[in-house]
Amino acid sequence: MSILPKKWVRQLIYILLLLPTLLVGIDVLLLRLLPNSVHFVLPVNRHKAVITQLAFRECYFSVFCQPKPGFTRLEKNLFLNKKWIGQAFVEYQQSSWNDLTGDQPVVLDLAISNIEEDSKVAGNGNHLYPIRILNDLQGISGRRFISKIVGDDGKEEEVVYEIPSAKQIKEKGWEKLKYGLWVKYGPFDEFQAITNIDVLYGFEAKEVRHKWIKLPNPLLLNHVPVFFSFVRKGEKQLSKPKLKINSQGKFKILQVADLHFSTLNGTCQDPVPPLKPNESCFADARTLRFLNKVLDIENPDLVVLTGDQIYGDRAPDSQTAMFKALEPFISRKIPYALTLGNHDDEGSLSRDQLMEIVEQLPYSLSEKGPAEIDGVGNFYVPIHGSKSSNVAVSLYFLDTHKYSKQRKVHPGYDWIKENQLEWLGKAHNPYLENIENYSHIHLSMGFFHIPLPEYRDFHEKHLGSYKEGVMAPTFNSHARNVFGKLGVGVISVGHDHCNDYCLFDEKDEERDKTGNIWLCYGGAAGEGGYGGYGGTTRRLRLFSIDSQSNDISTWKRLESSPEDIFEEQILVKNGVTVWE
Repeated sequence: MSILPKKWVRQLIYILLLLPTLLVGIDVLLLRLLPNSVHFVLPVNRHKAVITQLAFRECYFSVFCQPKPGFTRLEKNLFLNKKWIGQAFVEYQQSSWNDLTGDQPVVLDLAISNIEEDSKVAGNGNHLYPIRILNDLQGISGRRFISKIVGDDGKEEEVVYEIPSAKQIKEKGWEKLKYGLWVKYGPFDEFQAITNIDVLYGFEAKEVRHKWIKLPNPLLLNHVPVFFSFVRKGEKQLSKPKLKINSQGKFKILQVADLHFSTLNGTCQDPVPPLKPNESCFADARTLRFLNKVLDIENPDLVVLTGDQIYGDRAPDSQTAMFKALEPFISRKIPYALTLGNHDDEGSLSRDQLMEIVEQLPYSLSEKGPAEIDGVGNFYVPIHGSKSSNVAVSLYFLDTHKYSKQRKVHPGYDWIKENQLEWLGKAHNPYLENIENYSHIHLSMGFFHIPLPEYRDFHEKHLGSYKEGVMAPTFNSHARNVFGKLGVGVISVGHDHCNDYCLFDEKDEERDKTGNIWLCYGGAAGEGGYGGYGGTTRRLRLFSIDSQSNDISTWKRLESSPEDIFEEQILVKNGVTVWE
């Protein structure tokens, strides 16, 4: 006869049956409870890979430059094509967790010397090793030297380091490869083992990926600064940010158009004022100074990048250029949404590859969009009300492609395709109930790179500069009409660097124009792109949405005087697109 009631017995049986699943869940998600023999063969862990060996491969002719047997190549030439003849690559071996043997070493850490060769310190006959190694070997007995470092407060301070012997370095697992790279090997530890590596180029290079680490010193190469970057245990991706109107009923958007970043420093084109004789100008650094100032002043809720973040063939490593462009927003934890221009994919990465990278980065709202729709980067972003999940504002993003594929009939730039417009008309459908239940007037905006043909219909109802011809497609797919039917009040683009106007485009029944729409330009922000029509100072455009008064207003800031607002205007008043 059971001492426990039957109900309790059944519950105990259920708990015992669920216990293995519970242990596996805790082991995978929170704590390592299970032994290695069990932990490493769990299905959720079997696919995880670690780097077991690193090597460099140099060759003079690419046709004979194949990876070493058993190695995978990081397909980035360390010389960045700066060397007339010859290439160099990083190669690595990788194993999944369950394939590791008990005594097989894996890569646990990396360090790079900050001098061309191990050098003498103060003439005492000892070697200077990378600080990363010295920190790893703290506590050993041996001779000491004093190094001056800059602390977190910006002040220089002295640190005493003990100088290890070559034997101590080796016993700790460190081995030296070419170009000043040190690799630490040791027994597998899932929290220390390096799972992936990469390289970035130039002293301005930024590592923006979640949990990735960029080493502070470049490889010892004579051609271009190359920085090693790595990641350890794979962390869950940060969740996509959810945009909300703030408690005051406001939401601010910074539009960043045409940064034109290079892999390295970039060259200033048409700077204003013109450079003095022998005066140097690094385009990307100058653009970043301007951008960072405006970010500090405005503190926007969202940044929208409307194409040509990368300047084509000046970005032989597009990844480095893109990371540099996005770092100001990621470091400030500002959500951003990005569309591609006609130059972004003219470097080392395709449109698909670029968007795959960007949509995985922290604080990114960018998406590749539906695979069956033309283009890369067709997506919808809702802005929710301050006190509910209802949608206050709809933001539509489209890929405007590059150059026409029917140049004999329609020369020039490509156009928004019919299946994109079909998708556009229903992109908000998953949020339809939240839109309809919103307590105030729902507002909508659209962003992309190449202007619509209607931007050419220039007239007196505008505010801003019209300095160059509108480089819109010659074929009109009537995207403007679809936006009008959706109730979109404002569209803003990039592409034409010296135009920064907002044009009031009124509804016209004869031309099937539904609704009034403001057609705006962001104005170019990047010193790396042209700006020569009348000497155009780089600029940034901002939009403010007021959910209480149902208004959308806009203004701009100049590189020459970022503290000052100019050409402020109301575009939408009480939910109505107006000219005032």
